Amino acid sequence: MTTTELAYAEIEKPVSNFKRIFSLQKERQSVRPEEDLDRVRNLEGQIAQVDTEVDRKVYALYGLIEDEVKVVGGN
Repeated sequence: MTTTELAYAEIEKPVSNFKRIFSLQKERQSVRPEEDLDRVRNLEGQIAQVDTEVDRKVYALYGLIEDEVKVVGGN
């Protein structure tokens, strides 16, 4: 693989995860909690999980160490 191909491969996963988050959020907005609370909670859990994965990938792309992640992530 070329450097460009490697860089694209590293960026593509977070981008696809952003698309997944948007899709889940759109679905979440269409479900009313009073009609299907379990589905709402499931979607919110999926959104949080993908969001965490995106954060980890971005931190790795920038080569952040644990202390830097704490500062950036606010933890």
